[in-house]
Amino acid sequence: MPSIAKVVLHPRKAGAAIGGHPWVYANTIQDVDGRPNDGDEVAVHAHEGDRFIGYGLFNSKSDIRIRLYSWTKDATLTNDLFRRRIEDAVYYRGKLLGLSDAKSAVRLVFSEADMLSGLTVDRYGSVLVVQMTSLALSKRLDLLVKALTEICRPTGICLRSVSEISKKEGLDLPDQVLAGEIPDEPIVIRDRDLLFEVSLRQGQKTGFYLDQRENRYVVADLAKGREVLDLYCYTGGFALWCAHKLAASVTAVDSSGPAILQAKWNAERNQISSVEFIEADAVDFLKSRAASSYSMVILDPPRLAFSQSTKERALRMYHRINIEALRVLKSGGILVSCSCSGRVTPSEWISLLAGAARRSGRFLQVIEERGAARDHPVSPHCPETHYLKCVIARIY
Repeated sequence: MPSIAKVVLHPRKAGAAIGGHPWVYANTIQDVDGRPNDGDEVAVHAHEGDRFIGYGLFNSKSDIRIRLYSWTKDATLTNDLFRRRIEDAVYYRGKLLGLSDAKSAVRLVFSEADMLSGLTVDRYGSVLVVQMTSLALSKRLDLLVKALTEICRPTGICLRSVSEISKKEGLDLPDQVLAGEIPDEPIVIRDRDLLFEVSLRQGQKTGFYLDQRENRYVVADLAKGREVLDLYCYTGGFALWCAHKLAASVTAVDSSGPAILQAKWNAERNQISSVEFIEADAVDFLKSRAASSYSMVILDPPRLAFSQSTKERALRMYHRINIEALRVLKSGGILVSCSCSGRVTPSEWISLLAGAARRSGRFLQVIEERGAARDHPVSPHCPETHYLKCVIARIY
């Protein structure tokens, strides 16, 4: 067995890694004993007392220089370790959560939360969609695909790239079919009472917002009899569920023409005719509406904070959007305000909403703070996995 390079972290900079956070940043590394290539396994140690921390995969091209996968000295990064991690992730969703309906959709592997940093796998019916956000882990892509094929028995596996992360990782993996067959046409998945068309080769994320699944049910139950505005509606998830639960009216807005078209198809498939779909910029649309026009506004904008350097700008944009949303809400109305930016913490999100309310001369009564669906578990060792914030509040 070839020797494993040893990486020593700067004094007083090893705390996060010792605590189980899988990311080791370049500026925390003091010394590298050896010459690891990208994708090679390395052993990470703390400077103080030469304490062993864990085993990870090296990437010279990324600020996240090492991603850790094992914190046990006798558990090196064997093929069997990665396979067992995938088996455990699939077991959790299928056996413990009961998310095994062959016609539904579920997140099977959630990167850091499943101790598989850089790997996300969603199942849509019998097809798997893989997102790879680690150059180092991508060197083991064949192993991962083999394990997924044997464990899940899909009819096909495809790869979807994440452009902004790929650039940071130095990762050049184009969208492609990895195994089996992937239909060119959208497939249909079942989400409890409703059906949704999902394009596996196009669209945002892996094709559908699986993380908002349970939030849609809760919000829809509050929508009965209300005039609902769903902004950044994508393919109609919140809008159609609100209409299904007898909202008085639903207006759904998105700037993407293809998303609006697919949302209309989803409405027709479910025989829902009470939703008005509009292709428009969300902020421009809000500015065109009169004050107190709606009794529920749903905000689910795209991720705006991609890094710490873009966080402040993102917070200003989120603040502006929420101020405009508060303006069009009636007193006693409900604001559903979401953010999927992992750089923004839940406490920061609440503070932002409170600030937007003060600026608008309104008051918030928070009904519930929610996160992602249960197939997107949170790792307390990696706070970034608690990326989705969904605040449901009454407005005065």
